[in-house]
Amino acid sequence: MPILGAQAIQQFQLMTINSDNILSVNEFQSTQQVIVSEFGDVFEGDGVLQEKLHLEVDKTTPVAHECSRKLTNAKVFTVVDAKNGFWHVQLDEESSYLTTFAWVTSMATGFEHFLTIICTLLVQRYGSRATAIAGGFVCAIAFLSSAYSPSLELLYVTYGVGLGLGTSLCLCSGLVIIPMYFKKHLALAYSLGQLGAPVGTLTLTPLLQFLFNKLGFSLTMVAIAGFHIIVVISGLTYRPVPEAPRRDGEAEVRAKKGFDVSVFKNRKFVMWLVCLATLFPALLIPYVHLVRLAEDKGISEYQSAFLLYFISVTSAICRPIVGRVSDRWPKRRLQFLQFAFFFFSTANFLAPLATSFAALAVYGCAFGVFEAFLWSLIFINTVDIVGVHRLPSGIGWLFFLLSFPEVSGPPLAGWIYDLSKSYSIAFFVSGGVVALAGLMMFSLISFKEWFCCNTYESRRIDPIPNPPAV
Repeated sequence: MPILGAQAIQQFQLMTINSDNILSVNEFQSTQQVIVSEFGDVFEGDGVLQEKLHLEVDKTTPVAHECSRKLTNAKVFTVVDAKNGFWHVQLDEESSYLTTFAWVTSMATGFEHFLTIICTLLVQRYGSRATAIAGGFVCAIAFLSSAYSPSLELLYVTYGVGLGLGTSLCLCSGLVIIPMYFKKHLALAYSLGQLGAPVGTLTLTPLLQFLFNKLGFSLTMVAIAGFHIIVVISGLTYRPVPEAPRRDGEAEVRAKKGFDVSVFKNRKFVMWLVCLATLFPALLIPYVHLVRLAEDKGISEYQSAFLLYFISVTSAICRPIVGRVSDRWPKRRLQFLQFAFFFFSTANFLAPLATSFAALAVYGCAFGVFEAFLWSLIFINTVDIVGVHRLPSGIGWLFFLLSFPEVSGPPLAGWIYDLSKSYSIAFFVSGGVVALAGLMMFSLISFKEWFCCNTYESRRIDPIPNPPAV
């Protein structure tokens, strides 16, 4: 996702300023106390209601999709600075005429997973190659049309829905085709395929910020659209997989296309879905509150923002390692992930006890390790549970249903803070929910499977009978 600076936000028409009512300010780096003192008319004026206003400092150069869920439809007083991110003051309804944000980027993130149920159907009908190529073109068209969109309303369609559809097409085609090429090293293949998020955060973030500053919003969006030629070329490399001889009874299974609900007859898939649906809201709480927790501990906003890079770096390093270890002991994949759940739960319980930047950096690394386990093993465990021949249906239903608890994470984090007025409580709640998800995984792993290695026959990965066109 692109990073939006001050100039980009105004060109994107995401910020409208009523010059008659907004206080004239200069952009500068400072503390909360200085900001409150400097702009007393805003914080102590006649329009302010008690207990309805507070000052928040966002992390340095915030990523659009991370901020959008917190700022959607929020009315804020804002000083925008490319180096210091956003100073924003939440105002009550009666005094919120200063500045209005309306974000469309959150729609793209939500639609990416919400549309998997449709995109997996397209993969089964037209093959992964055609779907991946189409996804690259749809993403490019979404960025091009958004670059010169005349209104914010149109951006909800071109950027929100269009980009969400394109990324979902690319995601589904990649997840479905990997088992067609790999068997022995399938977990490692999935791990390497999921490196895009942490590596992209580290490399594309400064590049896109540079482009926004040098070229402006419209030309940067055109450049991003051009980057998607790489996606199209990657789709062209998907070579057809030779058909394997059909086995008795498998032709009928392969013929089941469309909205295949037979995966819900698999008890382990249902419990797998319930475990992940329990986890996902709690997973996003530390993302929302980690920087705030560090600032409450007296750590500067610059160091606090840097904590998020520990997550990305550690996750990028650990994902291939997790994939390799998982291939080495394939019958322990669910146990590995369950261990990661309890590990992350413990880290969340200990995070509020940290009093220094170094201690919170260790927590960031622990978060990265858990993230590596989760995104390296979530797909391979789905393959193990439903089988390769039902993988499109399994992936489609899994992420379609998980999209609902996923978007509830940030609002849940805000609600917990509003009730407790403590960021520590949010981490304790997250730790407890993650531990609950870990305990629920015992329903997927029998006592015998914990101590034996020859009882995983129901999750054996078989070659694809009569594979679909690639």
